[in-house]
Amino acid sequence: MFKRYELRSEAGEADSGGSLESSESSDAGIDQSEQEIAQELTPLEVKKIKKLKLKFNGREFEEDLPFEVDESQVDWLTKQRQKAMLSDHKANEYSQLEREVGAFIQELRKNPRKALSNPAIGLDIKQFAADILQEEIEQAQKSPEQIKEEGLIRELEELKAEREREKEEMNSRELERLTEREYERYDNLMSSAIESSDLPKSPYVVKKMTEYLMMGIENGIDVEPKDIIPLIREEIQNDIQEMFQVMPAEVIEQILGKSNMEKLRKKRLSSAKAPIPVKSSMRDVGAQKKEEKKQEKKQTLKEFFGV
Repeated sequence: MFKRYELRSEAGEADSGGSLESSESSDAGIDQSEQEIAQELTPLEVKKIKKLKLKFNGREFEEDLPFEVDESQVDWLTKQRQKAMLSDHKANEYSQLEREVGAFIQELRKNPRKALSNPAIGLDIKQFAADILQEEIEQAQKSPEQIKEEGLIRELEELKAEREREKEEMNSRELERLTEREYERYDNLMSSAIESSDLPKSPYVVKKMTEYLMMGIENGIDVEPKDIIPLIREEIQNDIQEMFQVMPAEVIEQILGKSNMEKLRKKRLSSAKAPIPVKSSMRDVGAQKKEEKKQEKKQTLKEFFGV
């Protein structure tokens, strides 16, 4: 009896030991799977850049950054840096030019001969002085009446040039006014012609009318919008007929829509002739033909439009 108990206890311990081992192994497996998941969820390392490769004034060089940036931001940062460098370069050039002009003016005031003798100016100072002296001599040899006459001539020429400028400006304004007026006139004529016709005032019709008017103007033909309506109508009808001839019946039905199909049906019914009265002896034959007509194949949409 005691032996059985010992055996049972040993078996129980063995079972409990096995369950502990299995639980420990399962815990280890969970920890390993969690570590793998954590590794998968860990974001990829982003490459950091601390130098920019720049290109400016025909030379390439690298510039150190005061901080690290992601590789994905390098292109944008490079463009911004090159723009800033270009702006600084232009500002420095303008500042240098301003200083040089100021220095030249100061030198021209203090020592005109030295300033004008600069080879960069390309002025023959001796010839320049000779021309001034010659003008002074000629001016001194003129009588007061001649000097006054020349002054009046200069004033007259300046006044004439000013009047020419005013005339050109006035002509430009007048041309602009006439152009606007003609535009409004043609717009009214086109609107009136379209409204008085059976054509819709759609961009398509307006475009067609404008094209015909431009063709008339280019060929020197005086054309009114009302004269173009028959040409536009014929062209539109031809375009639609050619389009419907190559389209399937289903597409034609979709384009026309139910409302337009109903209009066509009513138009056909209203234009149909009134039925001829038949004698009573022929009613049976008419009824028989009517019954046979019902059994005939229905007319397709393609047959209905004759396409």
